[in-house]
Amino acid sequence: MSADLETWLAGERRRRWALVTDDDGTIDAFDDLSRRSEPHVDAAGRPFLPRWNPHSAFTPTSSPEYYALPDDLATEWQAYGTRWSMFMNRNPRVWLAWLLGQISETHESASWPFSWSLSIRDWVLSGYETERPFHDRDGVDCPEMREHLTRLAQIGWVVWDEADYRFEWIDAGNEQASPES
Repeated sequence: MSADLETWLAGERRRRWALVTDDDGTIDAFDDLSRRSEPHVDAAGRPFLPRWNPHSAFTPTSSPEYYALPDDLATEWQAYGTRWSMFMNRNPRVWLAWLLGQISETHESASWPFSWSLSIRDWVLSGYETERPFHDRDGVDCPEMREHLTRLAQIGWVVWDEADYRFEWIDAGNEQASPES
């Protein structure tokens, strides 16, 4: 296993670990699966920067053939996708970060709403009475999304700390702690 992959995996943990509240070993399983997949990806000459989110274009879940994975590893990546869904259900902060990423993708094809995630929160807390702070070209703004955002905004919000290059959780009502403030 390469030092590059180990550095990448450590970075994924550092960037996202503050959002995990119920760790059941999913992230360790992700790291193990990534390490076992790397030799196949290297042999195929493909870049390999897997993300925790199995729906990322950089994670083999959606296109194991691109990464030249044998069938057994492709099957494990598919199972990881299912496990990830259960992990998100147990980790509302991770779920919120995923939703905000989807909003950012629909607005500006970016993985995160850098410097404007609090604008989304303010829109949610207004009861959706203010103007939606994003263009919804992919149709993610639906009753189910709003229900999740409303529920999650009651407990806190996820922001990106540019100085530390990682996600941060701020409890509801604690905007002064936000690196975006």
